[in-house]
Amino acid sequence: MTKFVFRVPFRLMTTMVVLYALNISTPAFAQSKCDEHLGLIQDVADSILNHPYEKRGFVSVPLDYKNPTTSPEIKIFYRLLPALGSSVDDTSKPIMVIINGGPGFSSEHMRSLNFDYSKAAEDKGRLKELQKNYRVLMFDQRGTAGGSAPLNMNDPKLDPYFVAEYFNAPHMANDLGAIINTVVPKGEQFYIIAQSFGGMVGVIYMTETKKSPAKFQLPTGIVFAASSLPTRGDPVEWILGRRKEQYNINLKLAAKIPEIKGRILQLRERIRSVRPDSTFVDMLYGELVGNMTGEWEAKLNKKIEGYLAMTDAQLQSEIDKNTDNISMLNYILSSTVLTPGYTDKSLSRLVIQKFPFEPWMIDENAYYRDVRGDTADQDRIIAQIDKTPPTPVQFPSAEEIRKALEQTKVLFTTAEDDAAVPMSGYIQAVKKLQPSTGKIIVLPNGGHSAVFQAPGVKALSDNGFL
Repeated sequence: MTKFVFRVPFRLMTTMVVLYALNISTPAFAQSKCDEHLGLIQDVADSILNHPYEKRGFVSVPLDYKNPTTSPEIKIFYRLLPALGSSVDDTSKPIMVIINGGPGFSSEHMRSLNFDYSKAAEDKGRLKELQKNYRVLMFDQRGTAGGSAPLNMNDPKLDPYFVAEYFNAPHMANDLGAIINTVVPKGEQFYIIAQSFGGMVGVIYMTETKKSPAKFQLPTGIVFAASSLPTRGDPVEWILGRRKEQYNINLKLAAKIPEIKGRILQLRERIRSVRPDSTFVDMLYGELVGNMTGEWEAKLNKKIEGYLAMTDAQLQSEIDKNTDNISMLNYILSSTVLTPGYTDKSLSRLVIQKFPFEPWMIDENAYYRDVRGDTADQDRIIAQIDKTPPTPVQFPSAEEIRKALEQTKVLFTTAEDDAAVPMSGYIQAVKKLQPSTGKIIVLPNGGHSAVFQAPGVKALSDNGFL
């Protein structure tokens, strides 16, 4: 699914060759495809590397890991953040690698590139608690609108199947291996948090540490935090579980603020008076899924009141300013790892029929059911992959994953109020691959980002991740 950072879409690829690379028939054909699409990759200015506190860099990697000797190279952007009150060179603070959610998101949704470190003590973002104990290593997923070979997703020559083959989770896992080898000295302790979609990348990385230990460093411990996992089972049932959890959260919202039902219905009518549909309201699903502070209900209510107080012209302006129809990279890649056999749109249509919401409810799937591209070419691509989804990623078996995870400490964290990866379904998926070294921790609140809140970070240190 698109845009919102806590996104946990739904799907999986075929044919693996050692590094889970691409389903391409010959090296010559693969090189031809790569060369043909190099024009879609936009330049990134070296000035992105300049920063007084962070250590930033590029790692050159093959676009096609299956044919590394003939493949063009691309540059993957990484950032090493200092612990609070420290520096990136302070080895007394271990490195925590974050594989963030997505797919197709840059590190900016975790920490802005222009973050003001002089005010770090006042930070209320997701990394504040983590940086009390750790240096943090992050990277931009390849193809994102960031520093790692950003793709021009508006180019009419864009081939969604090329994107699905060369910018998927297996390639990200290999990119991560190259970054860790560049930044983390051999033998130095480091940890990994694989959060949300990052869990799919994390399981591939871990299986590679067992198969190719010379190329992939084994972490001292790995945390799968509200992760998408390849053992989730049928995508329809998984998303139905997610939908039912969001239905319950809507009910809890109305129980806490009864008048919000009428306000949401009123806002829908107001929006229909200035545009054909009311899906702008459903874009607020991020408030249900995010839930980082426990104050989200009052904030959401205030936001809706603010929209209702606007004139039609002001409301139209606000809608135009805040409506991003789709993140094409996310839409394409989701169909390769998180929704096998479906796209976000086709799967949303199905689960809406199976489990309807009340008219006032904020409905994530209604947003994806009606999602549109920014251009006619993007609408064409959406229709194309809705009809013929890209080949899913084929992941290692649960037993292969379990054996790989046995090599190190493993935590699986979830939260009681996570509406993106609901707790019950997550625990069932974990038990299918849980190693003897693994432990499940249920956090009381914090939503999909609970691992980054104070109780989550404390759970890490209490369980030997420090």
